Amino acid sequence: ITVYMKAYDQTNHTGCSSVTSVTLTVHKAPDFEVGTNKALVCEGERVVLSATSGSNDVDNDDCVKEFEWDNGTISANYTTNVTTTQTFKVKGTNYFGCTSSEKGVTVIAVPNPTITTTPSPTACEGSVVQLTAKIEDETIGNGTYQDSYEWTYENRQVGTDAQLSHSPSGSGTIYYEVTGSRKYSVDVDPTASGTFTNATATCVSSLRPAVSISAAPPMTIKGYESGVCEGAS
Repeated sequence: ITVYMKAYDQTNHTGCSSVTSVTLTVHKAPDFEVGTNKALVCEGERVVLSATSGSNDVDNDDCVKEFEWDNGTISANYTTNVTTTQTFKVKGTNYFGCTSSEKGVTVIAVPNPTITTTPSPTACEGSVVQLTAKIEDETIGNGTYQDSYEWTYENRQVGTDAQLSHSPSGSGTIYYEVTGSRKYSVDVDPTASGTFTNATATCVSSLRPAVSISAAPPMTIKGYESGVCEGAS
């Protein structure tokens, strides 16, 4: 823009004046992109948030000199652990000192599975141990999930279903390990652009149920003789 200035002679009161002009360049706040390497994560998972300058030319209004995230981090990239669904905000300042309004990127955190097992963990030596694992239901809005299980005993896989039937050897207290995996599928729009894409995340938890195996009682068979006659008792 061009600004005009008019000066009057107030010293000699001659009534004379002069006009000059100066041209000012008005710079706008920078425009830039913001994103995340993962829009859907398991609770506590680490993500990398990033802001990308709209230009690499320092004379361009969209060339960002400094990014500042809402927690005070000064960097184009910001790494953090996400424990709950959260929108992270960042603003950029260009080389002319103009600062943008905040832009946000949302990361959705889904729960790690909570596993329970039934029934009461006791069995007799030589019998079949039967256990059932269950991952507690969750409400995740506009998404779905699918569960899977893996059972191990003494570092060997002994089952891949929710229900386990297994015959261990010996007696005493033994331990199984069940790993529950929940694969989430959620439609996400991390930058509120109006365009949704599908994102997946597989969250895993484990549980070690103990089973008490009772030893079988000793048993012997006694007879009067090592042999008997036909019809004898």
